[in-house]
Amino acid sequence: MNTDSEEYRSFRAARNVLEMVGTLHRLGYEALRIHAGLSASGIHWRVEIGTPTFPEKARYSTAQGTQYFGWNDATTDTPQTLAEKFLIRFPAIAAASHKKARKYREWYAAMLLETAPLGVLRQYCDWEEDYNLGIPVMMFEAETICVPLPPS
Repeated sequence: MNTDSEEYRSFRAARNVLEMVGTLHRLGYEALRIHAGLSASGIHWRVEIGTPTFPEKARYSTAQGTQYFGWNDATTDTPQTLAEKFLIRFPAIAAASHKKARKYREWYAAMLLETAPLGVLRQYCDWEEDYNLGIPVMMFEAETICVPLPPS
């Protein structure tokens, strides 16, 4: 595994964000949802984090590198530390997501296990994609796989 590449750093940063959401789910913020995909150029992975009913979303792009959500103090943060900062820096999203959503939380936890160590979801892109078989997951140095669609 080439851990010196820009591609590795992008996958690692994206995965940290996905794992941060898993950490938040375990802390009781189960209503958090992600919507992740690729920029129009296909170079950068993007994600919006929020709830289906609350208008505010937290946004991250791998173009930001390890300045997650524009934070300049997160370069070496773990998913746990990112989760702690998320709760402080996005208090309205946190409050709106602090509810039970067992089915989604369980789906998300299973997705993280199945796509470890560096898989990232692609729920949208600028080309035709068939989502009938599930959500494509881009894997670092491996073929793309699919995971089941999340519960509604």
